[in-house]
Amino acid sequence: MRKKPQQKGIVKKVYTTTPKKPNSANRKVAKIELAGFLHTVSGLKGTNHSLKKFAKVWIFGKKFRDTPGVKTAVIPGKEGFILQVYKNKRRSYYGLKKNKII
Repeated sequence: MRKKPQQKGIVKKVYTTTPKKPNSANRKVAKIELAGFLHTVSGLKGTNHSLKKFAKVWIFGKKFRDTPGVKTAVIPGKEGFILQVYKNKRRSYYGLKKNKII
């Protein structure tokens, strides 16, 4: 990161990779071009996203422990990286009871 807390970059490729030995999943990562000639692989945190090629993103230094080669992460909510959150309202199984109409 060259002593910078954040950097801007352009997405060149979005793909999935598998983590190291004891874990098994598909981790979402993106190859990002910084300053025209430097490239880095960054992790995409969260469940769903709409990141595409040539989108502008901000990255910061954060290592994904189980994914080899991933030493940076993309900042969600900045420029082109927007998380898609789909949450349904639901009461807890052990919390409030449903109101009955008499």
